[in-house]
Amino acid sequence: MRIVAIDDLGGLGTKEGAGVLYAWVPPSFIPLLLPWLGVLLLLLLKANRSAQTWLIWLPLLLLAGIQAGFHQIGSGLPMELGMFAEGLGALTFGIAAVWLTGHLYGPRHRLLGFLGMLGVLAGFGVAVAAVKFTSDDSWSGEPWSVILLGFCTLVLPVALSLSALCCRGRYRPVALFLWLMLWLPVGAIALTSPFVLFATVTSPGGALWGEYLGGMLLVGASLLGTLTPFLVLSFAHPFFRKRLQELLRLGGNERLPVMTPAPIPAPNGSATESREAPENEQKPVLNE
Repeated sequence: MRIVAIDDLGGLGTKEGAGVLYAWVPPSFIPLLLPWLGVLLLLLLKANRSAQTWLIWLPLLLLAGIQAGFHQIGSGLPMELGMFAEGLGALTFGIAAVWLTGHLYGPRHRLLGFLGMLGVLAGFGVAVAAVKFTSDDSWSGEPWSVILLGFCTLVLPVALSLSALCCRGRYRPVALFLWLMLWLPVGAIALTSPFVLFATVTSPGGALWGEYLGGMLLVGASLLGTLTPFLVLSFAHPFFRKRLQELLRLGGNERLPVMTPAPIPAPNGSATESREAPENEQKPVLNE
């Protein structure tokens, strides 16, 4: 490989410097396999030792294929979109880990479920970001990719917890999906609006509210698109449906039976029973 430095120096000198030969070695693929190995280790847990848990690879492979296709056309797109796609790709492994571990902390308490989702997403996000830093130089020069990943890591459990609360403890797939459509962009706006207001007050030019709201809507739509394959798997398969119900503390959608009140007994006996005379009881004889 021949590397040439090019710069426009005007009338001070040549624009193209001398070429330098450089032996380029492709990066190792082993660090890129670590997130996949992390999901594989979670499948070895006792509660996940079942053939049906391996269906978690379906949304992972689907989203990985979409990300690979995005890389093919990403050269003509803005750098910010490329960084955001990288962040969502790292978030995908965290969502898979939440689906495989939610039964451990979800049924205990809503707050514990929220903290569990946040911790698992953050742990996998940090691990994937560390792998990206060591194997991809583009992440080391762009800290905004890590900031976007951390922001999405916080928005997702907030939206899932609020959507579960709005379902009132009942498992309703359509309602859950519709509430997520609302809470993902609203959560993104709520978490970033203090910083935007501060920038509006301190900056003389103010903030571009139209671009800001459009960006938050894009964040919400992207998070919903990343979450949808896992939701479809949970809605369609009984095993992962139970996992989703345990994660978000959602019960069945059946109605409770109507209980009829028991009859109140009368003071001298039951209200529904009649007292009969015993067979050996002698009836009084009237004297004629």
